[in-house]
Amino acid sequence: MPEGHQHDLLLLLARDLATNLATAVLIVDRDGRLVFYNERAEDLLGQPFSKARLDPESQDRLDVTDLDDDPLPRERWPITVAVREQRPAHGSLRLRAGNGERRELAVTAFPLLGVAGDIVGACSIFWEENGDR
Repeated sequence: MPEGHQHDLLLLLARDLATNLATAVLIVDRDGRLVFYNERAEDLLGQPFSKARLDPESQDRLDVTDLDDDPLPRERWPITVAVREQRPAHGSLRLRAGNGERRELAVTAFPLLGVAGDIVGACSIFWEENGDR
């Protein structure tokens, strides 16, 4: 199977898994472009996936801060670390959801690697710090 098709298949499988989980899951490709997020993530992000902007520039405009409310640059987001450094990352952050609500989230991200060890993308699971799943 050509490499590009394998990458597409791996992202589709990750999306299928995310669709069937009650935990919030977000998936990006190897360039950091948003590929998918599931229904629980829609609840926490305050916007359905069908209305999400997929380009990285739109993601750069998200209101994401650390827990001290200092802006959190995209390169420090756990999912960005997972893609760029090809390692798991975890952190807590605050995000202004699409509906205007501020949410404090715990985020764990991990790289999605192909069988040859090449980066395909990354997957992030997250939940509200107040204990909601």
